[in-house]
Amino acid sequence: MKFKEFKSLVYRLRFLPLATALAIVTGLSGCGQKKTTPDEGNAIYSDGKEWTYNVTFSDSSGTALSNCTLKLSVGSSSVASVFTGQKGITYNYTNCDSNQSFEETTGVDESTEGIFLHPPRLGAFAFTEVVPFPRINYPPELITSSEVELTVRKSAFKPAENKTFQHTIERTVTDTLTFKNSKVVCYVVEGRNTNYIKEIGQYKGKYWFSPKYGFVQLLYYKPDGSTVDLLLADTNF
Repeated sequence: MKFKEFKSLVYRLRFLPLATALAIVTGLSGCGQKKTTPDEGNAIYSDGKEWTYNVTFSDSSGTALSNCTLKLSVGSSSVASVFTGQKGITYNYTNCDSNQSFEETTGVDESTEGIFLHPPRLGAFAFTEVVPFPRINYPPELITSSEVELTVRKSAFKPAENKTFQHTIERTVTDTLTFKNSKVVCYVVEGRNTNYIKEIGQYKGKYWFSPKYGFVQLLYYKPDGSTVDLLLADTNF
């Protein structure tokens, strides 16, 4: 059985690079409308591109418990992604910590100011609603720190519904990953929720961004110490 869902979110983002505050208020799907858009040929997340990730679920000791494959495809727009000026993306994944199959359509906001990617948020990935979504400000070399406020209206992660989360997200270090036997320089972004810790716990995310491949790794830490690791295995470009 396949499940399709698009959740309604409200974001208020307060970005503070170099002590400059920028406020954006958005509605359905949680991304700001793009002020400027890169040409389709120059965009990382352009129509027809695909990313395949190997996903590993591990316990607090680092022991792998299960794994699966997740595919991100660009080009299928939903009403919400069109309304907010995003590029439509679709996640397909099966047997990710369950025997269910999911086809989830959401969006990515890519402009000359940066990239804001909606992660998968169904099934075993429902908890990502609580974590700051993967994002990178341009230029990626710039060290930035942001405070993010997220109001969740409806979610597959029921503890998050009708709550407003406070997040901290920072562009921290530069790292090198190996993809298809080649070294890929990545800019690392780390984020966490800073409220509802007693009620829900603190969830953390660490994201590796490549100017060529986009987000090549998404590593999530749950309050119990377990992790969910999405690592890029293949692309069609």
